[in-house]
Amino acid sequence: MPMPKFTTASGPGRTKRINWSPHVQHLIRKFYLDEGVTLDNLPQLMWEHGFRASRRSYCSKLREWGWRRKKKESSLIAQLSPSPEPIIEEKDPMEDLDRVPVLNDEIIYIMKVANS
Repeated sequence: MPMPKFTTASGPGRTKRINWSPHVQHLIRKFYLDEGVTLDNLPQLMWEHGFRASRRSYCSKLREWGWRRKKKESSLIAQLSPSPEPIIEEKDPMEDLDRVPVLNDEIIYIMKVANS
């Protein structure tokens, strides 16, 4: 059943002050934290209990009260596990030696240094 749109007596763009009583807080804690009702479904469920507030109001109140759901363990593991590193093929440095021009004088110098 879709939630009906409510108009306020205060006029367009103005809303009534919402009474976030301890009873309302208890219901929100029960539904949101204990029973796992999503934030999208919370306004509809609370409307059925006679409390009317927007999703945005719930977001700000939950943040104000410091109520956060614990993430599922699998989600946390996925965040903590390192991402696989890309496979980089190592190039053999000797592979390009036949392409580098070497002067005879350089070869003779290298051989003398190696034999001394």
